[in-house]
Amino acid sequence: MTLGNRSEALTGTERVVPVPRLRAVTGATGIVPAVVVATAAIALAACTSAPTGPASDVDSTASPSPAATSTSSSTGPSGSAGTGDAAGTPAPAETRSAAQLLQEARQAFSAAPSVHVTGTAVRGADAYVVDVRIAGDSGGIATINTSGQTVDVTRVRDVAYVGGDLAFWRSVTGDDVRARQMVGSRVRTGASDTNFASFVQLTQPTTFAAALPDPARPATVGPVATIRGTAVVGVRDSAGSTLYVAATGPAYPLRLDGIASGQVVFLDFADYGARVSLPAPDARPTGRVVEPGGGS
Repeated sequence: MTLGNRSEALTGTERVVPVPRLRAVTGATGIVPAVVVATAAIALAACTSAPTGPASDVDSTASPSPAATSTSSSTGPSGSAGTGDAAGTPAPAETRSAAQLLQEARQAFSAAPSVHVTGTAVRGADAYVVDVRIAGDSGGIATINTSGQTVDVTRVRDVAYVGGDLAFWRSVTGDDVRARQMVGSRVRTGASDTNFASFVQLTQPTTFAAALPDPARPATVGPVATIRGTAVVGVRDSAGSTLYVAATGPAYPLRLDGIASGQVVFLDFADYGARVSLPAPDARPTGRVVEPGGGS
């Protein structure tokens, strides 16, 4: 069976198109467990580096303002955080050790019902630029730019829908004519399918949790600073990465910046607890959905 003579089943407004012999779009077979880029195929065009120090919106001289009342906004936690009080907030950040801060950050991230992650990860010539909204194990939505491609992923529990632009479909089908026919479609696949693992895993909270610095490694605590008006404390580990942790309230990671497991990373974490719109578990997106396999 070929795309030119494909069979089609209609489900409402959705066309389910069997596609034979989809090519794996991951360029490597292994998965690096503690990093974000994992199995990127080739370099992202025009992306040569990422910042290795605090960004311009990190103010290490500003005094923290009164404690925040919310941790969600369009670009990061809203409000500003202070140095703590007697109303049940954690101890001031500067009194905690690096290991304590990193451990609390991991716990807070894992416990968060949702998070919005944006940024870049680069290993050698391989790079991902990501914009991801994750709702824990329930699912996530991601837009990923890599290797000159734009890839869109929607994960609902253990099922994922993967699509993208013409460059993406060229990498999947290996054929320009087929690729053009498939633009606007999405592959329905298992979340653990190795063919699309390097994309789907970016909708999993564990992928980003594993990228956070290890509390067991040597690290130093910096002074209280601010990111987007929120008080943070930077914890720099021996590998060269700095994790900026909310100074009061839940110890949410707000930024990871530097070298992590041999990769240059710059990731912002925001919108903790914000609603992520996902399809119902038993529903499929409208439009054309591709079924891998389906004959020869």
